[in-house]
Amino acid sequence: RPYLVGDDGNDLASPTSAYAGDWGFDVTVTNPGTYYLRVFSFTDLASISNGAYWMNFEQIPLGTGAEQEPNDTLVDADLMAYGGILSGSLDGTAGDVGDILAFDGERGDLVRLHLYGAGTSVGEIGTMGALILDSNGDEIAVSGDTSGTEGSATIRILRALLPSTGTYYLHLTDESETGVLAWSVDLELVAQSLWESESNGAPSTADPLSSVGMAAGLLESATGIDAYAFKVDAPGLVVLDLNAAASANFVMPHHDGHGSSCVPALSAQAKIGGVMTTLAYSLSPSDDCGFANGIVKPLPSLSVSFVAASAGTHYAVVKTEEETVDGDAHYLLEID
Repeated sequence: RPYLVGDDGNDLASPTSAYAGDWGFDVTVTNPGTYYLRVFSFTDLASISNGAYWMNFEQIPLGTGAEQEPNDTLVDADLMAYGGILSGSLDGTAGDVGDILAFDGERGDLVRLHLYGAGTSVGEIGTMGALILDSNGDEIAVSGDTSGTEGSATIRILRALLPSTGTYYLHLTDESETGVLAWSVDLELVAQSLWESESNGAPSTADPLSSVGMAAGLLESATGIDAYAFKVDAPGLVVLDLNAAASANFVMPHHDGHGSSCVPALSAQAKIGGVMTTLAYSLSPSDDCGFANGIVKPLPSLSVSFVAASAGTHYAVVKTEEETVDGDAHYLLEID
């Protein structure tokens, strides 16, 4: 486990939990100076043959943009753009409605909001809530820690697949009213894809995958499917990745997915001898242990791969094995 240590030798912060089996944490440092990272093993190294480890350190400047008060309504929200960092503070008083930030996005954008502040600052005490709202001010489905309850020195990332084109809002609140809470927000566009066009409920009416090899969509019924067509130029390996629901049980569900409720199934198909044939198929097992896992950027919920025997048109078919779906059964499909 890594510890952040001050120049006086005292431990300042350490992670409260592991992510995908590995330790990681965010810490906002407000005082300039020299800091140290100390790596500690809970295992008696004398009893094992190898104590090697790999560690990544990243320093992000958070002072590139400052909030402009007032910004406590949708009308007065501070505007952000992809790739931008904005910093500010919450008053932490009873009745304070918080700060609201705005950003413009396209339907099918996969976005990531990295939050620094309460729970990630050295000596910071407090709980900062964070929600993503649509243009009407209604909360949209996300993955991540929206209530700030995962403990101190955690990695706080909200991820969402934007369901429509327009302006979105990040609403930050002080849930603990413990005093002024400093915050910073890093907004990133992880992936951009074209949204499906109906009707694409069969290979015969499949949407073509875009030139970037990505598509996003929404399963509107438990029995429906969405089909996409793509061309293979020559025989070879093809891999299809599907980002949908995060696992309910596997390792770190708060740091996977993008708010989708779609428990997916994915197949690759092609016409062989005039007959539509399934070349590869994968579904999420009932024990929820078939999902991939990602800390900073989401990894696929499912992948299928096959070796194309010849060039020509092939199809990716998305569906769900669930008996019912809701309005958040969206997904992002990518071909490698």
